Amino acid sequence: MLKHTFKYATESSRDFVYRTIQESIVEFYLRPNERISEVAISEELNLSRTPIREALILLESESLIEVRPKVGTYVTKIETDSVKTVVFMRKVIEAEIIRLACEQFSEEDFAAVSQILNAQKTLLSLHDEFDSLFSLDNSFHQAIYKAVGKEETWFKLQKLSSPFNRARKLDIMLGNAIEKRIDEHEELLEIIKNKEIEKIDDFVKKHLNNVDDLLERLHENFSEYFI
Repeated sequence: MLKHTFKYATESSRDFVYRTIQESIVEFYLRPNERISEVAISEELNLSRTPIREALILLESESLIEVRPKVGTYVTKIETDSVKTVVFMRKVIEAEIIRLACEQFSEEDFAAVSQILNAQKTLLSLHDEFDSLFSLDNSFHQAIYKAVGKEETWFKLQKLSSPFNRARKLDIMLGNAIEKRIDEHEELLEIIKNKEIEKIDDFVKKHLNNVDDLLERLHENFSEYFI
């Protein structure tokens, strides 16, 4: 089953199909090793098979799906090494993004990002809000990139981040470390507000250095999803 989403006015049919399937894979509407059917997607989205085929080619190039000759098309498993690679990239990039935020953030920027953080806190009291928590977690970081004029960097990074995002979504589904993430987001806003540049490197290490613990938890609970 695909994630239900709306087509943006500016989106082509191919881009809409790509985004729908990509989000469905990352958010586990489509699970690793699940078969992908062009016919089923065509019927569900009420689209011809041409944009679906084009979208699947893009998804295969990003290693989110694989074509098994004479067998079919399947959602790939999550590569452990790819998760670690993405975390390494994010540590390098996000340290610089936070430095820019310390230099450039306006009161309006701070208020906008704080609003997202407050929404995360509200969702903590609700049940079965994994999709919303995951979405707001991404929105929080994207808003910081956007505020410092680096939203295009965020979009390009997301193209490479599917392995890590899939792992993060699984961890949220387990209910692990959600409060810790929100506490760290609050700490990050304090660093930006007070322009505490000297704290950035230690914060980034703390926020992203738990990848080995994350992968160990996930392998214990979802070993069939990883290679």
